[in-house]
Amino acid sequence: MSIERLNKLPGDLKIEDSICEKLTAIHKWDIKGIHIESHQGVVTLSGVVPHKEDIHRVESIAATVPGVVQIENMLELTGSGIPEMLSELGSDIARVMSGNTAPEKKKDETEKKP
Repeated sequence: MSIERLNKLPGDLKIEDSICEKLTAIHKWDIKGIHIESHQGVVTLSGVVPHKEDIHRVESIAATVPGVVQIENMLELTGSGIPEMLSELGSDIARVMSGNTAPEKKKDETEKKP
């Protein structure tokens, strides 16, 4: 048992264990990538899941556990952000190869008019 678990309130330990049990029982999830922490009933979910819908599914399951008063869902997709980064990198390479060295403006950047 870790020192962190020794310092937790019994109710928080029960909440964490109950969420883990439900996730493995209901969906047979391998929860190695998911970290569950409870502090006075406020549950923080962090780590990675393979599918976008799993982010909300894990939160919904955690919300059914008695004693949970709030959920902070910080789960991310496995490898999230990588496709976008590769796309931007490809655009930058194409721009430089075409001789245009000016940085590309992002869609959300707007010209300010005087």
